[in-house]
Amino acid sequence: MTSPAQPPPQRFAAHTTLAFLLAVVLLELWALHAADPDFPIADPFHVLVVVLIGLFVAAAFIRQTVVRVALLTLVFAIPALVLAAEWRLATRDVDMANSRISLSKDKLLRFTYRPGAEVRSRDSASTLRVTDDGLLDVPHAVPKPPGVRRVVVLGDSVPNEGSLAFAKRFPHLLEGMLQAAAPPGATVEVVNVSCEGYNTIQEERLLEKVGLRYQPDLIVWTYVLNDPYLQNGGYRRMGNSFFVFQFAPLLLLATGGSFCDGFAYLHADYAFDLVVRNSLERGRLIATREHVPVLFATLPIVEDFANPVCMSLYDKAIAAAKDQGFATTRVVDAFAGEDFHAYLKPGERFDVTHPNAAGHQRIAAHLAKAAAPLLWPKP
Repeated sequence: MTSPAQPPPQRFAAHTTLAFLLAVVLLELWALHAADPDFPIADPFHVLVVVLIGLFVAAAFIRQTVVRVALLTLVFAIPALVLAAEWRLATRDVDMANSRISLSKDKLLRFTYRPGAEVRSRDSASTLRVTDDGLLDVPHAVPKPPGVRRVVVLGDSVPNEGSLAFAKRFPHLLEGMLQAAAPPGATVEVVNVSCEGYNTIQEERLLEKVGLRYQPDLIVWTYVLNDPYLQNGGYRRMGNSFFVFQFAPLLLLATGGSFCDGFAYLHADYAFDLVVRNSLERGRLIATREHVPVLFATLPIVEDFANPVCMSLYDKAIAAAKDQGFATTRVVDAFAGEDFHAYLKPGERFDVTHPNAAGHQRIAAHLAKAAAPLLWPKP
C-alpha cells in the first residue's frame, strides 16, 4: 500500500514573509519621506529593495538550513541597519541645519543662514552672529564709507569652514593681505557673501539679493568642484540618502577611483551648463551693469594636486568664466608639487572640499596676488 503524497516542505513561515514585506515597505516609505527630486542620481533605496527581494527568493531554494538562516539574517539586518543609520544621520543633520539655516521665500536661494543665529567654530575658538541679511561675517556698514575698497567673496561652505576660527578662514586672511598691499591711506574690507551648500545659481542669486548692497569694487567668485550640484544643500545627503553621503567616498576609494572621478559626472552633462554656465552669464550682466570687475577662482579639492581629471574640471570652469570676460585664476597652481595630505583636516580624509588652516592660508595668498591688480589697476 503506497503512502499518501507528502506536501513540499514550507520554506518560510508566514510571519517571516510578512516581516520581510514590512522591511521592504519601510524602506520605500523612507525613500518617499526623504526624497530630493533635484538630485541627478537614481534612488539607491529602490536598488536596495530589488537586491533584498532577490536574496529573499534565493533563500527559498537553499536546502542547507545554516546557509538559509544566514542569508535571511542578512536580508533582515541590512534594512534594519540602513534605516537606523538614515534616521540617526537625518536627525543629526536636520538639528544641525535648523540651528543656523532658515528657508527662503526666494525659489532660487532656497535657504540662507538664519539672521541672529550664533555659530561657533568646531575648535571653539570663535563665535559669529549671523548678520541681519544672512551672512556669516562681521557687520559692514551700508552704504560703504568713503575711502573704503570692498571685495565681495562669493562661495559655499569653504569660506565658512566650520572647523576653523573666523580669523583663519581665507576671506578674513585675504582682507589682511590686501590691506598690507593697499596704497597709503586706503582701507580694504572683504565681505563674505557665502553660504554652505550653495551651488553657483545660489551664489549668483545671493550676490543680487545681498552682495550688491555692499557696493563691491571687486567680486571674487570662488568655485568648488561640487558646485554644479542640483540639490538642497541645507542637509548632508545624496539624493534621499543621508547614509550614502557618508559612505560614498569610502566606496569610491575602495573601487579604485579618485575623488576627482566622483566630481567628473557633475561636469559632463546639462547640469554644468544649467547651474554654472547660465549663472556666470547672468553674473556678467550684473557685473557690467554695476561696473565691477569679477575674479573667478577655482578652489582645489584636497586630492592629488596634479590629478588630470581634476585639472580638466578646473579648466572647464575657467573656460566658462573666460567666455564671460571674467578675470580667472586656478588656485590649485599655488599647491603645485605639494603633498595633499598636508592640507587635509585632522581625521577628515574624506572631506576633500574643505582644506585645513594651512590650505586657507595658501588660498588667501594666491587670491591676494590675483586680486590686487584688479582692485588697484595701473593707469
